[in-house]
Amino acid sequence: MYEINSLFFYRPLFVTELLLAETLFLFRIKPRGGLWWRIPLALAFTYGSAFLFPTSGIDGAWYSMIVFVAMFLFSVGGALLIFDADWRTLLFCSFAGFNLQHLCYESYHLIRNVSGLSAGGASFYDTEVVALFSGPLDVMAYILSYLTVFFVCYWVYARNIRKGERISLRSHLLFALSIITILSDVAINSLVVSYGENLSEQIVSCIDALSILLCILALSLQFEIAYRNKLSDDVAYLKIVRSKEREHYRLSRENAELIDIKVHDLKHQIHEIGESKSVSPEVLSEIDDVINVYDSFAHSGNPSLDLVLSEKALIAEKNKIRLSLIIDGNAVSFMKESDIFALFSNLLDNAIEATMNLDEEERSISLSVRTMKNFVSIVSSNRYFNPNMKFVNGLPVTIKKDKINHGYGLKSIRYMVNKFDGDHTIEAKDGIFSVTILLPVPAEKKGSPS
Repeated sequence: MYEINSLFFYRPLFVTELLLAETLFLFRIKPRGGLWWRIPLALAFTYGSAFLFPTSGIDGAWYSMIVFVAMFLFSVGGALLIFDADWRTLLFCSFAGFNLQHLCYESYHLIRNVSGLSAGGASFYDTEVVALFSGPLDVMAYILSYLTVFFVCYWVYARNIRKGERISLRSHLLFALSIITILSDVAINSLVVSYGENLSEQIVSCIDALSILLCILALSLQFEIAYRNKLSDDVAYLKIVRSKEREHYRLSRENAELIDIKVHDLKHQIHEIGESKSVSPEVLSEIDDVINVYDSFAHSGNPSLDLVLSEKALIAEKNKIRLSLIIDGNAVSFMKESDIFALFSNLLDNAIEATMNLDEEERSISLSVRTMKNFVSIVSSNRYFNPNMKFVNGLPVTIKKDKINHGYGLKSIRYMVNKFDGDHTIEAKDGIFSVTILLPVPAEKKGSPS
């Protein structure tokens, strides 16, 4: 039952391959506390499964398939013990690792058949002899095939998993399809191992190639599901953000109208002052406050843009932030009021938030809007301090603890830029954070004065 043969040694080797493959997808997930006892317990739990099932006396494709799926499930239990994440996320990453391990095995097996290395007689599933490899070249083929597939899968799939990300599995049908795909592949491999002794190497090679395609299909399905769910979440969140921005815009317009009414009332007070030739200190203070507020209002030639700039100028003044504006409001006249408000509010809100962490003498923001040939150039820059700033997919990773629900300001900016078929770059260098946006001017606006 527990004979010492090739299969006896391959099962712990399989567990090692599986754990390395799963780690490729799990390494960005936050671990639980007490790793000093969790890791040894998880390893003992997982490697123990490799010796749980008899290595001889029970044959058949179904038995072989059940054994390897069981070892995979034990590895999922180990992941649940070590990592502090939602079980769906851990299942997703573990299953991707299982898929990757099988892809590596099938790639190695195909290379082995095509190159003639299998002629040596050694086999991972051999129950009669104790030999995993036919020689040094076989070992080299094994190492190179596994390293190559690991490297490619990391760059294509694994590196797109963000730290702290919760992977959504709402598309149960598609995820089930990817599971069925890889399990079908495992079943085919079990059938070949159990009953393929009389098959030619050409047929076995064709089956290996088909298995490789099924593995790639399953991995692609998995990550396409995750990407689409993440994109759907981003779009839904951005819709909420845009809804709040529109409400904010409405309230800002009402505030501006109230200030205009107040200025109108002051005109009458000034007229009365002129007639009575006496001014109370209270009236003078009120006049001074309103004039200071009104002086902060921008006059770019675009009422919607003026509203945003004026509101942010008041916030900057309150927080002792120097705000430098070089604005041609006519340059963005082709944009809707709500779009102007969304774009420039997010630009200035991010800049103001970044500068708030600095000393007062270092708090400065500059914003320029101008026309350059057939494009509108928008450049926002501010001083910042974050020595550990990192960029993922062209956007800086938020320094806030809740990384999943923050960082949507710059995503909203990117959304607006894409909406107008524009381009943007975000840079952080020498203590200056800058966002540069180029928006093409619509054809019907190119002849208008800027």
